[in-house]
Amino acid sequence: MKLKRTLKLVLKAAEDQKQILFETLEQYKFAYNYTCKIGWKAQICNGVKLPNLTYYTIRDKTSLSSQLVISARVVAAESLKSAIKRKKKGLKSSCPKSKNPAICYHKRSYTIWLDRKEVSLATVIGSGMSLPVGCC
Repeated sequence: MKLKRTLKLVLKAAEDQKQILFETLEQYKFAYNYTCKIGWKAQICNGVKLPNLTYYTIRDKTSLSSQLVISARVVAAESLKSAIKRKKKGLKSSCPKSKNPAICYHKRSYTIWLDRKEVSLATVIGSGMSLPVGCC
């Protein structure tokens, strides 16, 4: 049995780090919305087929690490699955789009050190931007 925990942490980013985080969010938003657009057009929500249609374009047009591109695709595939399912049932549905998607970090895109009160996140500048954190 695995134990999972959800931690709520407050990032204490300096101004230059905030800009990097905002740019990461903007590029992640592009990756999510682009994947949704292509998937909706092709009516595909399959997590295996979507990367073939979107991965290299997103990598070419952004500075996101492969882990964040994959994360955006996984989140987009779930949104597409729901929207396409609604459409097939004859319910009102349109292409998913987000103005501010939450970045879904996974074990390969972040590291947390509770003893040092620090977290390292994948961003547009690479996979190791360290930030101090506090509890909320």
